Amino acid sequence: MSYTSRTLNSSAGQVERWQPSPHILVQRMGDEIVLFHRRTSLFYKLNRTGARFWDLLVSGHAMASIEEQLFEQFDVDADQLKGEIESTLELLMTESLISAVEEEQA
Repeated sequence: MSYTSRTLNSSAGQVERWQPSPHILVQRMGDEIVLFHRRTSLFYKLNRTGARFWDLLVSGHAMASIEEQLFEQFDVDADQLKGEIESTLELLMTESLISAVEEEQA
C-alpha cells in the first residue's frame, strides 16, 4: 500500500509526519490510550496496537517506519496491518485528533 493518498502537498513542502491536535488531552491507561477532544467533548480509546501506532505517529516516525515496527511487534497479517493503519489514520484525521506537519524541502 502506498501512503501517497495520505500525503498532502503544499507550496511549503510535503507532509509525511503528524502531530497531536492542540485540542486533545491524552492519557495512557495501561496498554491503552484515551484521547479526549476538548472542542467536541468526545472520548476515543485506542487499544494496545492503536496506542503503539499513536506513540510512533506523534513521535515523528514516517509511515513506512511505523508499518515496519508494528509488523515486527504484533502477530498480524501484512495486508490486515496496512488496512488497520489506513483506517486508524483516517479516523484520527477525520476527528481532528492529529494534524499534518509540513517539512521543508531542501
